[in-house]
Amino acid sequence: MNDRGLDLSPTDVLKAQVIGEIPQDARGAFSRKWEHIEEHLGRDHFRHLFTHIRMIYQEDKLRGTIQGEFRDHILTRPEFISMANFIDEVVAPYSEIYLELREPVAHAGQAYDYGRINKLLTHLGRLDNSDWIPPAMRFRHESSDPSELLRFVIDLDRLAYGLFVQRANINERIERYKRVLQDIREGRDLWREQSPLQLDERECQEIVHMLDGDVYSRVRTRLPILLRLDSVLSGAGAQYEHRIVTIEHVLPQNPSKESDWCLWFGDAETRNAWCHKLANLVLLSRRKNSQASNLPFKEKKEKYFRRGEVVPFALTTEVVDEEEWTPEVLERRQARLIAALKKEWRLD
Repeated sequence: MNDRGLDLSPTDVLKAQVIGEIPQDARGAFSRKWEHIEEHLGRDHFRHLFTHIRMIYQEDKLRGTIQGEFRDHILTRPEFISMANFIDEVVAPYSEIYLELREPVAHAGQAYDYGRINKLLTHLGRLDNSDWIPPAMRFRHESSDPSELLRFVIDLDRLAYGLFVQRANINERIERYKRVLQDIREGRDLWREQSPLQLDERECQEIVHMLDGDVYSRVRTRLPILLRLDSVLSGAGAQYEHRIVTIEHVLPQNPSKESDWCLWFGDAETRNAWCHKLANLVLLSRRKNSQASNLPFKEKKEKYFRRGEVVPFALTTEVVDEEEWTPEVLERRQARLIAALKKEWRLD
């Protein structure tokens, strides 16, 4: 077990439990199969795979250790008639599904267009948690219909980002996804009004309220939200392969008193009310330049936002097309951006 010079992981201990139950004459083949899957995913992702498989079968928060819960609650299930069956019917197929979810790629040669599914999975991968993965894995395991998968991923994106925007804690997320897993297992209608996959009216209102507030001040959520919004504005053409993506304020946080910024926005209270809202934020594919931040609007557009390049983000391109940056422009822009997200996530 320890011949690779690495500390034993929970999956190493689990491997010993599983392989040890396989008849001697088949043990070597299944050990190699296990190791091949681990090498294919990588050590860390292989460990995450079992974390997600545990959630799929336990449908609850981890109470002990991964290896302990597998030993006591999962490997003893009647459907696993043998440990060879567990490897072939659970570990192997779920490893492929997990890789599909974490590293979306085009499905060449298939009749159905997977582009939107992969794009939504990429957006989900930007969240600061992976609690959405077990329901996605379970649904993908149960259904091979790409149209149903698209429908599910659209609503999973809506739910996961809704919880993300509301800053639901880990217990709230696990409880919600537990209910989604139960509905998938029981074959219930995931698109009924009371389904845990769906947002209710109160949740929709809270999400809109959060999106209409000081988005920039919420450090952990701001970049994924802005990238998600930009993808909505860009449509099918949105691509995010830039090594660096930063957020910039159009109206500076601390403009000089003699600038057009203060002329347009008047008192500090008005400036502060707009500074951190969606309407005043743009994306750049390079690091922020503190010296450029306080430039007059016209110069900032030409030297910082455009800089002789094609601006890759719709959020930024729209600003370049504006002649001035006033509260009236921001009010109009804010209403349109919120409306775009409300339409995308069906928040009305």
